[in-house]
Amino acid sequence: MSDALKFNCIQMLSNSVTDNQVKVIPVLNDVEVDCVPSFVRWVTLLTTTDKNYCEQLYNTVSGIIYVIMLPIKHAFY
Repeated sequence: MSDALKFNCIQMLSNSVTDNQVKVIPVLNDVEVDCVPSFVRWVTLLTTTDKNYCEQLYNTVSGIIYVIMLPIKHAFY
C-alpha cells in the first residue's frame, strides 16, 4: 500500500469516527483480519466469511443500533 493511499485511508477512517458518520466500511474478501493494518481494524469491519455480512452492512448504513448481550461469568461488586 502506498503512503499516499495509506494516508487517505487513515484520514477517511478518522473522519468517520470524529464526525460520527459512516463514510468507509471495509469489507474483507479472502483476507484474514490479522492481515489488515491496525489502523483499519478499529472501525466497523466486515468479512465475507460471515454469512450475515450483507445484513450487517445494510444495518450499518441504515443506522440501526446494535445491542450486544455478552454472558457474564463473574459478578463484580
